[in-house]
Amino acid sequence: MPGERVVRAATLADVEAITVIYAPMVTDTFMSFEESPPDSAEITRRMLANPRLPWRLINEVRDLGYMSLFAGIALPNDPSVMLHETIGHRGRFVNRHT
Repeated sequence: MPGERVVRAATLADVEAITVIYAPMVTDTFMSFEESPPDSAEITRRMLANPRLPWRLINEVRDLGYMSLFAGIALPNDPSVMLHETIGHRGRFVNRHT
């Protein structure tokens, strides 16, 4: 079905797509705190680095035995706060610029 979304763990076959999708987040928004977009070699290095960290899926964190997951949001960003609260994040969302 066109437009259907499938959520799955990222694999090395996804490196090029991740590189293309992530680059504008670095260059055109405040969603990333990186100064320049990583190239595909850097994305590959990050995906293979130890300890193995999951790409995108919170359940993988649980499956790897992690007990805590920390998220940071550049505020104000009500949609991101709502997303994090919906998936179970608890804590304070503080806008330090107000």
